[in-house]
Amino acid sequence: MLSERGQTAWLLIQAVLLLDSMASYFLRNLAGVELPINAVVPLLSVLAMFIWGVRPAIPPLLPLLGFLLLSFAFLSGILFIDEFTFVGRGRTLVSAMTAFIVGYTVARNIVSKDKFARMLLIVGLMYVVVCVIALTKVMPSFFPVINAIGYNNGELVIRPEVTIDQNFQIFYLFFLSALFLLPTSPIRIVFILLGAIGAAYVLTRLQTRSGVLLLIGSMALAWLAPLRMHNMGKGKIFVLPIILLILFIIGYQWVLYVAQGVITRFTDSAYDTTIYGRLHAIQFLLEKLADPNYWIPQGNSYYLRLTGNIPHSNPTAVYLEAGILGLVGWFMVVVAPLVRLSMWFYKKRLDALETMVWVSGVVVFMAQLSLNTPLFDHVWLWAGAVIGALERARQRHRASFSVGLSGAPPLQRSILREAKMQ
Repeated sequence: MLSERGQTAWLLIQAVLLLDSMASYFLRNLAGVELPINAVVPLLSVLAMFIWGVRPAIPPLLPLLGFLLLSFAFLSGILFIDEFTFVGRGRTLVSAMTAFIVGYTVARNIVSKDKFARMLLIVGLMYVVVCVIALTKVMPSFFPVINAIGYNNGELVIRPEVTIDQNFQIFYLFFLSALFLLPTSPIRIVFILLGAIGAAYVLTRLQTRSGVLLLIGSMALAWLAPLRMHNMGKGKIFVLPIILLILFIIGYQWVLYVAQGVITRFTDSAYDTTIYGRLHAIQFLLEKLADPNYWIPQGNSYYLRLTGNIPHSNPTAVYLEAGILGLVGWFMVVVAPLVRLSMWFYKKRLDALETMVWVSGVVVFMAQLSLNTPLFDHVWLWAGAVIGALERARQRHRASFSVGLSGAPPLQRSILREAKMQ
């Protein structure tokens, strides 16, 4: 199993992956260089496996077969659709699978919830600071805002964008609010609170409706989780809403001013159309699922010709790009493990770190129902983390029931000791 240095190394690799859009933002805007930062992650992962071994990074057989099936389906889709090249799709698959392995390895082998939480807090705060500086235009030459152009009922609409597309910014911020569920010190709670408020400010200013809803959802799950898991501290369940209410009352006018853009988008007549577009993508999947003619990849272009837009639903996107085999693989890797981890949460068998991963997995799954993210690295990072957390919980319970704390292997002994301290 991984040593403490090995755990730290994989944790740093995950941090590099989470910082990908920020690094690309600065390289693109300050140095004029288009460099895919995620290309570094596979090299770092191979190096980590060489030093600390391959075995800790190998997922269980069933989800591993599911990902291999998914990869095969995406590659075979090139034979039926002309949207992708073999080299381009292969590169994207390597990046996604590396993210999957990184997420699994960290969640499966990390012992200290504090190290895990500290890394996520630092990364999330970095994004908040960069985005806030950019959106407030304090130093526009160093922190530029990208004006993304779109159309609403034929009218030109310009929305701000910072490190990545507005709707994808949530993947770099949601875990700040999810950190609330962890038992932690008052000082760290203050930083988490500031980070969550900053994340809400950023997503509101970016006018991303899905991002705002997902952030609220992650905060709600993190707030309610201690009701189910008694070792996470119930005091904050009552304290945090009071603090947020006081802050809202104090800054009521400012909040309304900041939220004006996203409120307009929620109340816009086009909002119903947007919701319909997402429901239509899911309806399309359900209708075509039983038709063997659609088991072969059709491509996004087919749906684009049909509706004038790409499907805003990841299961539909996977079905179009990878066919029925890809959809089966997606269920094996994403849906089935999350359902099992949710059952473990319901049975109160998860520790704080595993619950944190569960909340993150639920948020990312909900994001997939609204976004087109077939091979987006951060989707597969948290899919791997869900499987890793599930395996971690299984090993921890297996060790506690079979040989107890004193006779457990080193990793299980450390995890059991950490759980007893919560």
